[in-house]
Amino acid sequence: MSLPLVTPTFYRMPDVLVQTSNINGFLDAIFTSLGSSTDYRGTTIPNTHNWTWARYQSGGTTQAVYNTSIPTTTPMTQNPCIIIAGVAAVGSLTPTMQAPDAFTNNVPMIGMVKNAGAFLAWDNANPMTSGQFTGYTHLAGTGVNVLNTRIRAFVSEDSIFFQFIVNNNTQFWAHAGAIVEPFTSYQDSSFNSMPACETDDRIYGIFVVGSGAALSSVFQSTAPTIYNHGAGATNNHFFVFQPNSSNVLTSLRRRVPTTGQYNQYEERDMAGKYVFCSYEFVRTSFYKIGQSRGVYPFANNLSNRMTIRNANTDLYHILSQDIVGLSQSIVLTAAP
Repeated sequence: MSLPLVTPTFYRMPDVLVQTSNINGFLDAIFTSLGSSTDYRGTTIPNTHNWTWARYQSGGTTQAVYNTSIPTTTPMTQNPCIIIAGVAAVGSLTPTMQAPDAFTNNVPMIGMVKNAGAFLAWDNANPMTSGQFTGYTHLAGTGVNVLNTRIRAFVSEDSIFFQFIVNNNTQFWAHAGAIVEPFTSYQDSSFNSMPACETDDRIYGIFVVGSGAALSSVFQSTAPTIYNHGAGATNNHFFVFQPNSSNVLTSLRRRVPTTGQYNQYEERDMAGKYVFCSYEFVRTSFYKIGQSRGVYPFANNLSNRMTIRNANTDLYHILSQDIVGLSQSIVLTAAP
């Protein structure tokens, strides 16, 4: 397999509102969103993008949502399982956490198992019986556990992007799966003690805004910064599996331009066509990791503009920090 990889495309799933003001209501809303057979337009999700999802409940209360399979046609060979979990009261549960985050009441968490086996228990040291587990990190703040928080999920062939909208400009974002495209193929790097990617030419990881502050209004350059790893508990976190290993690599960041470099209309060429460039990721003081897959920085976005279209065909989904006012944004390559 050679690089570059085919750019993933994202279906925006139907928005789902949290129906009960607690963490299990938040998890139920995620399960409902991801379980939809159609996207926001009513288009049937094809096999290329069809993840299947299950939830674990105790006494009728949802404690975890996880995928039981990945799309049947995906080039991924590492069988990632994404797990979103949390409880109202910690009690005697002892899930594996990724430092420095701690298992805390009402805080939703996310983790991933590479080469996952069958589901065992979300709070087990190995939730999927076998495979390599990242441990859990905080997905979002407790503020998402309220009535009418909007769950907006985007599903691609090999990753899931979450946009949790508490109100217009209070949002928490996350991205999990094969989210990084390496600069060097496995074939060209496999002779090293640490190859540049997995055997399927992908790098698996998670980005979260975290449970502290909601997404910054200038998130391209100011914390919580998108695709940046904050060292403190509850911070924004960005980490990946070391290829061909169970180790998790942190201290990741993207090269961060100043806020003023993200100006309206600068993503267009002289013919008026959109030209987007991927984020570049590095491990601080170590080496380059790769670049974003189907996710690109965008200028300040006009209110309530959620798509870039060619006639009736979706080209890009727009995700803005403020869904009403002018705000910094990103775009995801859209499934047509």
